[in-house]
Formats: sequence, structure tokens, C-alpha cells
Amino acid sequence: QEKESGEVYIAAVYNDQEVKSDTFKITSEVVTYESGNSPVKVGVVEVEEKEEVLDPIDENDRFLPKLQIESINKIDKESKKIVYCIINENSTEVLDRKSMSIQFSVTHLGNCKEGFIFPIISTIPDVEKKDNIEKEELVDKIVIDGKPNTEGIIISGEINFRIDIYLKEKNIDKDIYIDFFSSTDSIMKDNYQNLDHRLKIKMVNKNKEDAVVVLTGEISSEQNNGDNCFFMYKVKIYNGICYDDYEDYTNKGALKETDTAELTRDAWKSDKKQKKKRSEERYGSLNEIPPGVYFLSYNSKGYGTKGYKLKISESPQNDVINGVDGIRDGLRIHSYCPKDSFGCLTTGIDEKSSVDDFRKKIPILTKKSVHFIIKERMAEKENGVYVGVKLAE
Repeated sequence: QEKESGEVYIAAVYNDQEVKSDTFKITSEVVTYESGNSPVKVGVVEVEEKEEVLDPIDENDRFLPKLQIESINKIDKESKKIVYCIINENSTEVLDRKSMSIQFSVTHLGNCKEGFIFPIISTIPDVEKKDNIEKEELVDKIVIDGKPNTEGIIISGEINFRIDIYLKEKNIDKDIYIDFFSSTDSIMKDNYQNLDHRLKIKMVNKNKEDAVVVLTGEISSEQNNGDNCFFMYKVKIYNGICYDDYEDYTNKGALKETDTAELTRDAWKSDKKQKKKRSEERYGSLNEIPPGVYFLSYNSKGYGTKGYKLKISESPQNDVINGVDGIRDGLRIHSYCPKDSFGCLTTGIDEKSSVDDFRKKIPILTKKSVHFIIKERMAEKENGVYVGVKLAE
């Protein structure tokens, strides 16, 4: 391009920005081409390349809070947790779509520790791309703290804060995204350029009338029931997800249980008469249940002659498991301690109501069977019985 002075420069587009060279003049000289009568002008141009250095963004001048989810609970029942999976520090997936209360903790990057958080609700996976924010949806279907999303949530210092999300319409047939932006401004500007994206929460579109229950091999407590001392093992309960989701999110490394319980699992026999012969194998007849993936089923009228209400089996339709040491049947969850237990799991409490208390932690059990995963128990053999071993603290 030519300036009025007669000098010229070269302009190019680099990284979506225009970059200009230094100005220079075009010089020429006349040469004679022997076979013709007309002189020809030949331009000789030297171009000096110039790389433009863009000013770095000063993070110290921006409000950049780091948001960490501490818990997600149902609004109507604060004690009821909602299952979620932390994909990475900037993305979390919620697997149980209900009105919810989310508790956050805040730390900061840079020096600016006061500003505002703006939650944006949409069905757009990448709303953090500024052009997409204007396509925001669901404002009339989901409400956050009863405020317009153009008004920021004030944050000052490293604090904990909570937001309540109300789903006014539950049958939204898409994934829902709640993106959290930050700014030093209290009101979002029209072009949204004053926002920094901090966190994405994805509310997965899956109506999960399901649950997964995991009996761990971890000793969670030691109980003393009269003359009987025994270990209790932690039970992790994941309401609102199916087995495939459990595996998927476990592989991602951050699945959060919605509830916990305890059961005994090291069945042992104290009756000297030994009316029933136990197998010599650890997981054989009348001994503890082998590790595996089974089903937990509930019948209000009870199963078998003893009428225990919770059974463990390979299929909801049968009453057996094919374990590593042979076929087992009649496996239940009932009250009392491991004494005289023939492989059943027990609540460790001599009250039948303790079984109902356990079952109530898995509401869907009244409608369908759920996957029941039994992990391997750490144990050592003593006097013919495998006794639980505590991990070194």
C-alpha cells in the first residue's frame, strides 16, 4: 500500500491481526532491451520482515477465582447427596438431574480477589465461546437463586458460597450446561467480552431409575456385640446411575457416592457342634461371599423359609451365584453379627429394623433390583477362618 509521501509498506494478516512492515521506497532504473524500441522499467524491492509482539495478558488485573465443588445436595432434602463426577478442574458432570444446591469453595489466581460470578444456563456444550452466549436458553425453565443471570454473585476473598438451582421443567430432552464466568464488573456487558470462563457443570440427560451398591474390602469400624467382636466394612451407594455409568465414571477417577453404610462380611461359625459342614475353601459352601458383580433384590414379604427381605444373586430371577469355589445359594442381608452366619452379610445390629434402614438408603430397590459389587476383602487365615486385616495407618 502507498502513502501520500510516496513511501509504501506491506500489510499482512497474522493470527487474525494486521501486521505492517517498515515503510520503504521503490527505486527503478532504465535498461535497454536490444530487440525492442521501448525501454522497460524493472523494480528492485527489498522487504524487511517484522514480527509483531503482542502485549501479554496481565492475570493480576483480572478476577480469576478457582471454583471447587464441595458438595451437591437435593434442595428438598439437604442430607441427600446427588452423584457427580469431576472430569477435570474445569468440568464436572452431574448424573442425577434434580433441583439442587451446590456448595463451592474459592481460591484465586492473581492478585484480584474481589469480583462477581455469573452462571449461564444453556443446552450449548461450548457456550464459553463468546458468540454462543447470546444463544442462551432455558431461562424460563431453570432458575438460579431466583436472579437474572446478568446480575453477578459477589465474591470477596477465599470463601465458601452456595447456589440453588431450581428445575421448573424436568423433562428437558437435552444435556443442560451451567457455565460459570467471572468479572470485576457487577453487570455483564452487552458484548460479553468482560467475562472469563471458570467452570462448566453438565447435567446429563439420563433418567436413571437405577443404583449401584459397592461393598468394599475396607474395614470402617470394629464392633463389640456382647462377647462377639467383629469388623464392619464400608458400603458405597450410588443412587441415580446405572452399572455402565458407574464403570465409565469410575475409570475417569472421581465418582462421588451419594450415601454410605456398613455391613459385616467375614462370616464365621462359633457353634462347636458344627451342625452344617463348612467348605475348606475360602469362598466355598457356608463361607463368605466371593468378590464379584451381582444383583441385590428386595421383597417385602421375604425370601425363602426365613423370610429375609434382601437377597444377593447372579440374576434377579434366580437365587444362586456361581463363585470361584462353587455354586452358592440362599445369600441374604439380615440383622445380627457374623456369629453363626453361613455366608450372609449382616448389619451388625440385633434389630430387624436395621435391614429396613439399609434398604431405605437405596430407594429404587422397592421397584427393581440393582447391581451389587463385592470387592475382595483383606484377610488372613487363623484357625481355619479368614479374619479381616486392617490396613496400616
